[in-house]
Amino acid sequence: LSDMFFDPFTEPMVCGKQEKRLCGLGPSLEYVIKEDTEIQDMKVKVINSLLDNFKCVHLYIEHFKDIHNFYIQDKLLDMAVITEETELEKLREMLEKYHSEKEAVNFVTEFQAMGILYMNITGFKAETLPVPSRLLEITEATLPTIGRNRINALTEEAVRLR
Repeated sequence: LSDMFFDPFTEPMVCGKQEKRLCGLGPSLEYVIKEDTEIQDMKVKVINSLLDNFKCVHLYIEHFKDIHNFYIQDKLLDMAVITEETELEKLREMLEKYHSEKEAVNFVTEFQAMGILYMNITGFKAETLPVPSRLLEITEATLPTIGRNRINALTEEAVRLR
């Protein structure tokens, strides 16, 4: 191999005088690596291992499609849709929906080993969790208003009927 480490052996210094090269230039390191079948096999194994790990990561990411979809829908939702809703059944459905969305995000593991890769999705959770939480809070805050309005309407009807 052509390397400065081998120069004392291939171009020795005798009595303070540098001698000419005793042999020709050896093969380059690139050539040696290309010809070494063991290294080539290791290279293929490493590449295949990396590809397999990234396939696993892509499959893992597929599990978050539902969370991504409801996150996009919830971000685009006008708050007036919730605050102006008067049907209790629709509000109950919203409460169930946002509660299940919040649970789905909380259920996600923040750190996941995927072969040689280590997934850290704390940022994903931090970004997605506030959206269903906020919608759940708004929906919960809307319920007393509807109850108050219904009680007022019943009171007015009772007063009118007297």
